[in-house]
Amino acid sequence: MTQVECPFCSNPNFLAAATKGRATKAEVLLPFHVRQEKFWRSDLREYNTTVTTDAEKRGEYLHTSFYGDDFEPRWRDFTVDVIGIEAGEPIFPRDDDRVIPSPPTPFFFFAPSAFDALTSYRYQHFFVARITHKLSNVEMIVHWWPTHGRLFEMRGKIASQEPNDDIELFRSAFGFFQRETRGATKIDAAKVTQAIRSQGQRATQKKVAQAVGAADRTLRDWLVRNGKTWKELKNELVA
Repeated sequence: MTQVECPFCSNPNFLAAATKGRATKAEVLLPFHVRQEKFWRSDLREYNTTVTTDAEKRGEYLHTSFYGDDFEPRWRDFTVDVIGIEAGEPIFPRDDDRVIPSPPTPFFFFAPSAFDALTSYRYQHFFVARITHKLSNVEMIVHWWPTHGRLFEMRGKIASQEPNDDIELFRSAFGFFQRETRGATKIDAAKVTQAIRSQGQRATQKKVAQAVGAADRTLRDWLVRNGKTWKELKNELVA
């Protein structure tokens, strides 16, 4: 994998630069696979809807927040600030096959923004999240980069008299990243990769599902759990 330094790791003032100062308005399109987790309210999870959210832009930085009615009731006291960078070309380092790795859900993704006649395509890269709760002074910082994966850290002061409250709140916060596996048919990722590469451009989701001994819907659900569409996976594996 090409070694490109993680912007968050290399800049101790990343969060301040991305969230302080004068901002201009921007808009972010939430990909379907990002909206599949159980904590989003039900209408955001619908397949045939286009969901956009307001964002703030400061220089190259993009910042958008989710809270309240964005979530199902259990999660509505949390605020998730998702932060990234908009650039004229992809900034995520490519792997050894020159493919741009897909950031992990639930909050991170890479996508082109709207086409601008003056600037051509702009690319949005979301890879940092700050999670807070209205009853706590503690925050969870999560960030991802292809060269080091997803990293978690906690910041803030746990209440000295009632520390259990903070601990329980942020035990719940880890639920944002918990994958639902109950009842899921096991699919071998290596077999899926082998089937796609062996079939090449002729590969279809149905043919690959048959090759690995799974139903078409089972493969589709597996793709959703792994934060990918069929087109994205095929493009990554077929030159």
